Amino acid sequence: MISGLCVLSTLEEFPNIKKQWNELVHNKCENPFLLTGLAQKLYPSNGATEEKPLFLTYFARNRLVGVAPPVAVYGGVLKVARFGVDPALDQDFIAREEYRETFLKEMTGFVFANMGCNVIDISLPTETRKIRTFKNLCKDRRIHVLMRQVAGHTVLPVDKSWSEFENERGRNFRRFFHKIERKMAIAGTWKTVVTTQKDSATEIYRDILEIEKLSWKEQWSAKKHLGIDWGLAGIWQGALCASFEPDFAWHVAFLEINGRKIAYSFWIEYKHTGFICKTSFDQRFRKYYPGIFVNNIVVRELFKKPGIKQIDFQTNLPFHERWTSTLKPRFRLMISKSLIPIAATELLGSPSFLHIRSSVRKVAPHLPAIPFLQ
Repeated sequence: MISGLCVLSTLEEFPNIKKQWNELVHNKCENPFLLTGLAQKLYPSNGATEEKPLFLTYFARNRLVGVAPPVAVYGGVLKVARFGVDPALDQDFIAREEYRETFLKEMTGFVFANMGCNVIDISLPTETRKIRTFKNLCKDRRIHVLMRQVAGHTVLPVDKSWSEFENERGRNFRRFFHKIERKMAIAGTWKTVVTTQKDSATEIYRDILEIEKLSWKEQWSAKKHLGIDWGLAGIWQGALCASFEPDFAWHVAFLEINGRKIAYSFWIEYKHTGFICKTSFDQRFRKYYPGIFVNNIVVRELFKKPGIKQIDFQTNLPFHERWTSTLKPRFRLMISKSLIPIAATELLGSPSFLHIRSSVRKVAPHLPAIPFLQ
């Protein structure tokens, strides 16, 4: 009989754990990125990183009652345990209510004592109850914690019809997109195509990659000597793995001009939320604002779905204000038994130090990044 904290290097180690894991996530949260398919695929592999993620789980009499986002250790003298691959995915700790405090207590103890880490680095969504639990645990055990607000994400409530929403946004909203349509009509024939997981995933992903090759991101990646976009590859492969989970679906919208796909937007629907995951466009067509245009198609599609109550843009970019200005903040927690990393981070994160560092980087652009300030 298994009880207590269980550490896994892969989710293949324990029979039926994926089923139990996904049932727990489905019952306890609205976040699809914690489902096993996505949790496993979101970490890059095949030599893309030296980090080896672990899955920390908690059992009570053979029943899975707690799961954590994948955790990886990095650093040398200062070893840091970072939970989750990307704060934009709002990864959280899921546990049945009666085991929440015990799970988090044993987990932090394991990270410090068994993994040999000096610091735990966690980003959490505002609405989670785990922030208060972590702060109480740290206070009771005299562990130091630093919490600061970090970049949030734009959300759009879906509580009216699309026509009502357009009217609410005003004439300039409709005029902007009508102007784009007229410009594209002059260039030739244009159309939007919305695909689903019932269509050929191979062909859809091929079209996505063709657009990515002609995007501004491709040139940026080349300058940075980066290879595969592991964020796109991971979330795509994860979505395919999660396709058969309850209340889960993925879609891709394409914008075409004269038969050429020039932009796409990839989104996931889970329970009552539409998550806009990836958007890109062929930069040769940037005068048509293809990224904004195709995102508007996605927003319109989601407004037409009866079960969708919210659209999560996952990031906070200026162009999101075309649809909404509602912002949900996120919080980053740095937990350590020693006061030194906490004090150092507060100093290095002060406006005066960051100003000095910014000036130095102008003449020394390859200055190493500072942990916790990335």
